[in-house]
Amino acid sequence: MGVSKEFLGSVASGSVNPNTGIEGEVKNPKVKSNLTSSEISAIYKNPKPNVSVGTGTLDIDYTKYKNYGGMPVDTDIDEYRATNQSVGEQLAFGVGRLVGTTATKFLTGLGYSANLLPAIESGELSTMLDNGFSSMIQEGEEYIKQDLMPIHHKRKYLDGNILNQMGTFSFWMD
Repeated sequence: MGVSKEFLGSVASGSVNPNTGIEGEVKNPKVKSNLTSSEISAIYKNPKPNVSVGTGTLDIDYTKYKNYGGMPVDTDIDEYRATNQSVGEQLAFGVGRLVGTTATKFLTGLGYSANLLPAIESGELSTMLDNGFSSMIQEGEEYIKQDLMPIHHKRKYLDGNILNQMGTFSFWMD
């Protein structure tokens, strides 16, 4: 999704330089924001790193929120997703992740085992640990956990100690 000058003008609180997309004094007429104070508050509460203004996207994947009623306003987005992820979905994703990650752990171990003899012969442990096959399988595991079957955690889990985390269903499904 590209960022248009009109979009930048609708989210900026003051004048926007149409060439750079940065707020500041410009020779063009000033563009005022259409955002409400609650929407601005939501943006400040949910900052997104690596934002590219004026040349790319805002790095927000709106499809992650389609199952949860759309993009919420004036709320913690991650808490919103965790609250709206059903127990059934967490259970299904938890079982799927268990099967998927068991397979990836097994395959990663095979990759390490296949490189064990060359590592012993060369005397370099990195020969065994830094192999492309195991790295590819580990990337697949991260894809399963983060993108394919995510388990969303509430603030109680994210901010709590291990005992607080163990008191949440998402801990046991993760």
